[in-house]
Amino acid sequence: RSRCARRFAGEDDQRRKVLPPSEFPDTPDIAADLSSLLLVLLVCVTYATISPLIMLAGLVFFVVRWGVLAVRYLYVHMASFDSGGAFWYLLLDQALLALVLGN
Repeated sequence: RSRCARRFAGEDDQRRKVLPPSEFPDTPDIAADLSSLLLVLLVCVTYATISPLIMLAGLVFFVVRWGVLAVRYLYVHMASFDSGGAFWYLLLDQALLALVLGN
């Protein structure tokens, strides 16, 4: 068969090679990302009464961080597992605790 036919059938394309999870190039550290976001949320909410401009700095941080994490998780990293939302409950509890401590 010609190279064009092999490529169309997917036999010649190296980009579609499926790697086992043990050989993934890089997996993101979700716990470190979430803990840094929660720390910034806690600091912003805690000091918002003293200095309201910190909320603006927090907004800028979260917008920039959202863009960076979106690109990282969508285009850079290949996840070796899917937690199925297991981090959500922990994240929600800690975010609510940060809001309570801020008030």
